[in-house]
Amino acid sequence: WSRISCDISEAMLARHPGERLVCCDVRRLPFRDASVAVVAGLNAVPHFGEFSRVIQPGGHLLWATSFGPRTPMYVSPEDLERQLPGWTATARLAGAGEWTLLERNR
Repeated sequence: WSRISCDISEAMLARHPGERLVCCDVRRLPFRDASVAVVAGLNAVPHFGEFSRVIQPGGHLLWATSFGPRTPMYVSPEDLERQLPGWTATARLAGAGEWTLLERNR
């Protein structure tokens, strides 16, 4: 499997030398339909249509925030679950933040 870091900001990507980097917009990810096993977002802007398009059956969306509801780009675990009906969600606290793991049903 391969790890690819994506961001719309080239400056943010430059912070990760040595990785496979793709400058792109989350509204149109450069991946084939149902070709991605895991999408991970940290304090990110979600695009649920694109996640549904690229994540393969049985794949996962891992969503994390640094400061829970105090995170500027906050999406609650309940909102994630509501936006992806039929996916299985697990959410937990992590330090001052939280994470949500959603599995796309097969």
